Amino acid sequence: MLPINVDAAAELLLHDTDTVLERVSQKSKLSGFAYVFEAGQSEPCFYLAMDTEDPPADPSTGEWTHPAGFKGDQLSAEWLRVYAKLSNYLEDEDELESRVEEVHAFLRSVMKRVRERWLAKLPECIFTVNECNESDEAVLNACSEINGVE
Repeated sequence: MLPINVDAAAELLLHDTDTVLERVSQKSKLSGFAYVFEAGQSEPCFYLAMDTEDPPADPSTGEWTHPAGFKGDQLSAEWLRVYAKLSNYLEDEDELESRVEEVHAFLRSVMKRVRERWLAKLPECIFTVNECNESDEAVLNACSEINGVE
């Protein structure tokens, strides 16, 4: 069970994501947008990624134009504190795989809501979630799930 108030954390991340997307979509044509996290790091590792190429690069390649953050990607200190709790939760080696899946599922659920909110403004943009150590197949499955592609 995630060590956070899931509903409050989701609303916080939605708010922060809306703020970032509003800012960057005015300056760039987005073709891809992602939450990226990495378990097992000495410091919490969560950032946003975006692609501005048309068509976007395959999300499993890491070849997006901005795969590890970008100007204007600032998230609130409050969200970063929430993610620090999730990062600590991911430190248990015995439960790592199941905990990564829990965090991934939470982030996918938020990203699905982001996509619903932004689809009209960014109809060509793909949205996804990526844990840095997951397989290409897992990355593609998450992207398909979030974007409603069978």
